[in-house]
Amino acid sequence: MFRTPLLASAAAALAFLFAGAARAAEAPEDNLFLQENGARVSGFSSEFGSGWEASNLTPSRSDYDEAGAPVRALIWSSASMAPFPHWAVIRFDRPTWITTLVFDNHLDEEPDHPGISAREIEVWAGPGETTLTRRASFELERNKAGQVVRIEPVEAGAVKLVVKSNYGHPWYTELGATRAYDDGSRPVADNATDEGRARNRRVALRIEGRAP
Repeated sequence: MFRTPLLASAAAALAFLFAGAARAAEAPEDNLFLQENGARVSGFSSEFGSGWEASNLTPSRSDYDEAGAPVRALIWSSASMAPFPHWAVIRFDRPTWITTLVFDNHLDEEPDHPGISAREIEVWAGPGETTLTRRASFELERNKAGQVVRIEPVEAGAVKLVVKSNYGHPWYTELGATRAYDDGSRPVADNATDEGRARNRRVALRIEGRAP
């Protein structure tokens, strides 16, 4: 099947925010999933290849122009007919605090391949690949960029992105490059206890607006 290159978009999108959290850093170099910041894809369920590799989830600074727009398609596609869930693990070369994820999931290919956009997402994080816990579960809007998800602050050595469904395409699922940021917020108590987790718990808000 012939597939045309995809471009990311800076469209308005749905944001998932936690009360009291500061806005994500806006400078492109602050993206924690850049290779220059020590991020690498260490494993994945499948990939289409030919420009749609899982490694697109951890691009380099050279993949963006001075304004922060991608200069090439940064899309991960599953292999043809690969079963759900699709997943990719991103490892850091040092423990890294994460508070915010931005999903750039606008796909120019969506009109020709309806339903190819990733839908149900889980985010897992922890000190290493064998010690991950689920940090968020949510649904992305179809074919929109800049979808923001705030999670409880976590110091992670690895992050696993799990795609549980798409919008109906029978062969492929695609996810645009995801950005990660640290807004500086930290847990106020120890998450190892029920009391500490209760103190750290925040209220989730769902609003319409533009991404940071």
